[in-house]
Amino acid sequence: MTEKSRKRNSNVKLEQRNPPVSKKTKDSQNGASLLGCLNSEQIQERISLIDQGFYLKCPPDFLSFYEFCKTLSNDAPLDALSEIGFRLVGPFEILHYGSKDQVKKGQWSNHYRFYHDPPEFVTVVVCSNDQSHIGYFRDSYESTPFVAKSTATISGVIEYCGQNLFAFLRTVLDRKTSCHTSHLLESFDEFVSAKNILIDDSSSFIKHRKKHQVCATTNSIGLMIDVSEGDIGYRPISVSYCKLDQKISSKFIIFLIADFLRD
Repeated sequence: MTEKSRKRNSNVKLEQRNPPVSKKTKDSQNGASLLGCLNSEQIQERISLIDQGFYLKCPPDFLSFYEFCKTLSNDAPLDALSEIGFRLVGPFEILHYGSKDQVKKGQWSNHYRFYHDPPEFVTVVVCSNDQSHIGYFRDSYESTPFVAKSTATISGVIEYCGQNLFAFLRTVLDRKTSCHTSHLLESFDEFVSAKNILIDDSSSFIKHRKKHQVCATTNSIGLMIDVSEGDIGYRPISVSYCKLDQKISSKFIIFLIADFLRD
């Protein structure tokens, strides 16, 4: 008995449903700057929502990048970079709109998760020009994220873009220098200078990462996990060893039955 092989679809699959947002905060998007009209407690509340919903500990550049987009377009900061084909999504939508419902852990972990994206990748910017998307990549919940790029036309390959979103945007603006983007570059330089934001897009970080990675991966970004004295990698898992053993055993039995039927 033979079984037809199925080719995995290489097209990008994007989660269409956006995270639920508060109607009150959504209707007030034409108001003053978020960072100006909300107190520190309210801002931290939204950061906490992102932490729980996306399993993402927001790095310092996250708030600063949103603030920069507000300086470009106070009414619509999520579309402030539409001139170069970018839109802020995912965690930025929660920061901008908030959420009226209680958030469960990992509730939004699949939002803007593309077909080849690993769980370590959280999309924060989508690019309409080249079907790519930008996100934070972190090896674990506790580790410091860096900015990376994934393109639909390059199956699963993740490209390092810098230590923060400003480094990524600076690289893009340098490549797109024209009369249409000159004012954007000027605003960018003024903001970065005023906020003393460090821009480091050198390749030294990724070279160091590849040198110390536990193993290479098909997405070319490598795997970095804690290694014990016996060179054994370990990551905590969300199920008990008993349940894990049951799942592995059941999968193995199904595999044996399928293999028997094929014969």
